[in-house]
Parts: sequence; C-alpha cells; structure tokens
Amino acid sequence: MSIAESMARAQAAVDAAMNIPLDTLHTDGVALLGLLATISVAVMGYKTMFAQGASGNLNAFGARVLLTVIALLALWWLVNDGYSEVFVRGLDASFVQIAEKLMPGAGTGSHLGAAAEIFMNVYNSIGAALNRVYEGSWGLGVLTATAKNLPAILCMLFSMMVIIFSMMAYMSMQIISVILVKLALIIGPIFLPWALFNQTSFLTAGWLRFFLSASLYKVLGKP
Repeated sequence: MSIAESMARAQAAVDAAMNIPLDTLHTDGVALLGLLATISVAVMGYKTMFAQGASGNLNAFGARVLLTVIALLALWWLVNDGYSEVFVRGLDASFVQIAEKLMPGAGTGSHLGAAAEIFMNVYNSIGAALNRVYEGSWGLGVLTATAKNLPAILCMLFSMMVIIFSMMAYMSMQIISVILVKLALIIGPIFLPWALFNQTSFLTAGWLRFFLSASLYKVLGKP
C-alpha cells in the first residue's frame, strides 16, 4: 500500500467517525434517567415509612423529592435539547475553534489530505536529490558516488525516517481525537443520569473527564 493510499484510508476513517449519529443512545439515556429517578424517590419513600418521627420525616421527604425533581428536570433538559447546546455546540465546538486557530483543519481532521500532499512533495524532493547523486553512475561508479556523498545521503535518509514517523504520529493523534470525542458524545446520554445519586455520580464525572481529555487531543495534536 502506498503512502497516498494510507493517507486516503486515514481520511476515510475520520470521515466515517464524523458521520456516526450522536442520538444513537439518546432514547436509552432518557429511559435510564426516568428509571433512576423512580428508584431515587422510591428509596426515599421507603426510608421515610420506616423511620421514627413521621411528621418531621415527611417534611424532609418532601424537600428531598423536590430537590430530586429539580435535578431530574435539569438532567432531562441536559440529556435532551440541552445536550447538543452544552456538549456539541458548546464544549466540543469551543475545542474545535481553538484547534482551528492553531492549525486550520485540526478540529475535524479534514487537513489530512493536505498533510499527505506535503509529505509526498518532500518525499519526491528527496527522491529527486538521490537520483541526481547517482545519475549516470553504474557498477563501481555507484560505490564512488555513495562514498563521496555519504553524509548527504545519510542526512536525506534520516530526514525521510523522521518525516515518516512524524506523519504517522500526527495522523494517529488526529484520528484518535475525532473518534474518541465522537464516542464520548455518543455514550454521554447514558452517563449523565447517574449524577442523580451521590454514590454513582463518579460515573458522570468520569465520562466528563474522558470527554474533556479526548477534546484536548484536538489542541495538543497540532504539528
């Protein structure tokens, strides 16, 4: 497989990741939110029924239910309409904008084709330079030309290796950033509802850390 074909496949992988629908788990997230809210209210009611001091506990129960309803409404908005506003057009778009300012195209990976073109231009330039070194040389002439231009040849080969590894690392960083952010946005609706419980809120916090870390790849992945 040629370098150009590898670059084209990398670009195709990025494009495919960008086209994955974000609402894949949206319905599941809404259903999970309703289930967790029901469990939360049921557990509070169960504790109130078997607790002493019924009147004070009923007041406390009412206050807790009110807080749960407020949290439920906030999370319901966040899982539904607010999801795109806060995470897609908000946080993710902000990271894309920062990456675009540092390197045009870095936010979406659309510049991989341009990077491939730059790489091929450098590759062809080094190939042309080597052809000039060995032009008209045959047999012992090749050994003589190699001996006379050994430092230049070694520098060109070293430069080519550096370019190859740099491009591989750069492509990997860009592809990973797009796929991880897309994955985080897809699974977000089923992680947000767990914020209803203190005992499970670490799941929501962990997802948010994952999302922010993946988004930072778009900034840190600039050349």
